[in-house]
Amino acid sequence: DWTPMANIAYDWNDELMTYFTYSEGFKSGGVQQRIAGPVGFAPTYDPEFVESFEIGFKYNSPGGDFTLNAAAFFADYTDIQLETIDPNGGIAPQLENAGEAEIKGFELEARWTPIESWFVEGALGHLDATITEADPNATLSGGPSVGDTVPHVPSWTFSGAIIKEFGLGDNGTLTPRVDYAYRTKVLFSPDNDPRDSQKSHGILNASVGWVSANDKFSVNAYVNNIGDIHRLYYTDQSPSSSARSDRVGRGREWYVTGEYRF
Repeated sequence: DWTPMANIAYDWNDELMTYFTYSEGFKSGGVQQRIAGPVGFAPTYDPEFVESFEIGFKYNSPGGDFTLNAAAFFADYTDIQLETIDPNGGIAPQLENAGEAEIKGFELEARWTPIESWFVEGALGHLDATITEADPNATLSGGPSVGDTVPHVPSWTFSGAIIKEFGLGDNGTLTPRVDYAYRTKVLFSPDNDPRDSQKSHGILNASVGWVSANDKFSVNAYVNNIGDIHRLYYTDQSPSSSARSDRVGRGREWYVTGEYRF
């Protein structure tokens, strides 16, 4: 299928650029890979199509100590592919064209150097992902209803980081970093079952890196998920039993990496 894309951008001056982008895309259809129902054929599903619009700007201050990027976007999905349960009496999950959806939102990204060798980074995002039309057959098979939230999409995300560079002269450069990422509640199932969800949470990480003066050697030490926050990447409540399947995120962990450049 055709996937056209058009972009127009304009540089107002050396600091500010604005743009608009239109694009179309698709995700191929296919054949169900798992069949557990009393059927004598392999069910298929159709391609998913999306039409998207994005407008935004990129700003860099005259001194280069402040950068701000912003974008607002809208995506219209047709024949969206979501995981449901085999409607022919089976218990296996399958992909199905569940209807239509709209996703709209915005993103902000900024980087600031308040004083020399200090850096502050931040990002904020908002998404409104809603099912606008539902296939009745998909709804009866564990699919979404009109007004449901598209699965795996948080409404709000935020991240921030503070970085400091210490020049050590002939001994290289030392760079500590602390960053934090937050996201609101995520629903994993198309029918928005509250049991299949991850509540809002934030993750704090820290690292320190050293690079030699000749840029040939580097050593980095990391501590991720300092608060040892329990979180799920995915969870599923079986429709045919009380069993649950959880994919759990890593707890607190630390590691060290090293590199030598020839």
